[in-house]
Amino acid sequence: MSGAEFWVGPPAGPDTYRLVTVLGGGGEGEVWKGVLPLSVGGRSTVAVKIMAAGYGPDVVQRWDRVGHLLRSLSHPGLVRVTDVFCGPVMHRQQAADFSTIAAYVVMDHVDGPTLREWCDENPEATASARLRMLRMVASALDEMHSGAATQVPVAHGDVKPSNVVVREDGGTVLVDLGLTRLTDATGVAGRSTPYAAPELRVPGVLSTPEADRYAFAVTTAQVLTGQPPPLGPDGWLDPAALESLLRASPVTARRPMLVRRIMDVLAAPPEARPWPLRTWLDSAADTLSQVTTSGPTAPLTAAASVTATGRHGPTAVPGPPALEATVVSPAVTGRRRRRWPILVAALVVAMLAGAGLTAYTLRSPGTDTPQPGSIAAATPTPAAAQTVAADPSDPPTYTSYSGTADPTATTGLPTAPIFLTSETPVDRDHGGGSNGGYETGPYSVSGRQYGHALTMNAYCSNRDGGDYWVEYDLARSWSTLTATVGLRDDSPASAVANYSVLLDGKPMAQGILKLGQAVPLAIPVSGGLRLRLRMNNPAAGQPTCSGEVDRTQVVWGDPKVVP
Repeated sequence: MSGAEFWVGPPAGPDTYRLVTVLGGGGEGEVWKGVLPLSVGGRSTVAVKIMAAGYGPDVVQRWDRVGHLLRSLSHPGLVRVTDVFCGPVMHRQQAADFSTIAAYVVMDHVDGPTLREWCDENPEATASARLRMLRMVASALDEMHSGAATQVPVAHGDVKPSNVVVREDGGTVLVDLGLTRLTDATGVAGRSTPYAAPELRVPGVLSTPEADRYAFAVTTAQVLTGQPPPLGPDGWLDPAALESLLRASPVTARRPMLVRRIMDVLAAPPEARPWPLRTWLDSAADTLSQVTTSGPTAPLTAAASVTATGRHGPTAVPGPPALEATVVSPAVTGRRRRRWPILVAALVVAMLAGAGLTAYTLRSPGTDTPQPGSIAAATPTPAAAQTVAADPSDPPTYTSYSGTADPTATTGLPTAPIFLTSETPVDRDHGGGSNGGYETGPYSVSGRQYGHALTMNAYCSNRDGGDYWVEYDLARSWSTLTATVGLRDDSPASAVANYSVLLDGKPMAQGILKLGQAVPLAIPVSGGLRLRLRMNNPAAGQPTCSGEVDRTQVVWGDPKVVP
C-alpha cells in the first residue's frame, strides 16, 4: 500500500480504515469511501463520516452514547452503522497524532447513485415513479420519529436527495447519520441550507423530527422537478420560487393538488407538519390523477333532458352536469379517448334514476345479487366514476362530481347505518409477497370486545414499508364513519403501529397505537367516494423481523358508516 494514503481509527487501532476517496461533504464534515482490511487479501468497503472539529472535553463520552443510538437503529430504508468512535485526525499510515481528536461514524457503503443523480439520469421518469423512490425513506424516518426502538423519538438531521442512495435493485436507503440524535439529548448542530426548516436557521439549534419532515417535503419537490430548491437573497429556501418551479415543471405543472400538498407542509408550523410521512406521501401519490388541462369540455356537459316515467308520473331528468376536472387530452395520454360511451352511460343512469331505480356497485359477501342498503347504494352519479389518468403508469383516482343529484331519485339512499365488516373491500394492499392480511369477527381492544371488528396485520415478509390497507366504495352516500381503533389485546407488549384513515386520498385521521390504547373515531365522509383504512407496522419487512411482528395487529372495532 502506498504511504500517501490516509488512515483513521480509534486510539487502540488508528490505522483501521484506509480512506479511498471523498463521497461528499458539508458544513458538518465529510463522507469518505473507505476500506477495512480483513486479511491479506480480504477487505470490506465502508463509508466513513468524519465530523467537523471543535468538540469539548466530553466529546469521547458523548460520542460513545451516540454510537449506542446509531447502532440501535435498524430499518431496510436506513443505512447500517457498524462503528462509531473518536480518534486521531486522518493521517499517513503509522503516523497518527494522538494529541488530535475527531469523531467518526462508519457505515455500510451502499453502492449506487444518489437520488439527485438518479433524477438527472432519468428525466423521463413519471411522477408516480419518482414518488415511489421516496417510500422506503419515508418509512425509515417514521420508524426513527416514532421512537419504537429507542423509546424516545430520533431526528435524522440531514434529509436531502444527495443523502438517499438508489441500490441496484431499485430500493432506496437513507444514509449519512452524522447529525442523528435523540430528541431528549444533545447532539451536533448542523443543517443543509436549502432543506433547513425556518426554526433551524439559528446557529447552534439542533435537529428535530419536525425539521426532518420539512426537509422531506423539500426533497419531494426536488425529486419531482429534478431541479435543486431555489434560494432567496437571504440564502435560505425561497418558497414562492419553489411553488413557481413546481407549477412550471412538466411533471407537476398540471397537478395543482400535488403542488398544494407540498407547499402546505412548508407553510405549516412545526407541530402541524404531517406525520407519519408515509401516509402523507401516499396521499400525495393519490392525487396524481387529479389533473387539470385546458380545452373545451362540451362533450361531457350535454344539456339534453330525458323524460322517464317514475312512481310519480313523467319526470324531466336533467342531463349529466359538468365535471370539476376535465378529461386529459389524447395528446397527453398518447391515445384517443372515446367520449360517446360516457354520454350514453350517463343518460342510461339518469333514465334509471327517473324510473325510481337504484344503482349498486357492491355486492354483499357470497352473493351475486345486489343487496338493499349496500354501502354503494347511491343517487345517480352520471360521470362521477370516470377515471382520469395522467399517464399509464400513474395510479388512477376518481374525479370529483360537482353536480346536484336528481331530487326525484332518492329511494336508493341508505336509511340505516351498516358495518364495513358486512361489505367486501373493493381493493387492498398488494405490495408484493405475503404483504399482510385482514380478517373480520369479534376482537378485543383494551379489554373490550367488538363483535363487528376488522383486524389487519403486516407480515415480516412485507414489501410495502410495513403497510397494509383495505379500501371501500362509499358511493358518496354516507355522512360519518365511526369506529374504535387500537392494537389487538393479544399483540406483543412492545408492539407499536400507526393507523390512518383516508377519504379520496386525503388523510382524515392518523396516529400511533400502543397496547392498551383505544382511540374513538368519528370522521365526516360526506361526498366521499373511496374510504381507505390503513395500518403501518414499522418493524415489518426488516431483516431482524421475527414472529412477534406477525402478532402485531390493528383492530378497527365496529367500523360503521352512518347516513
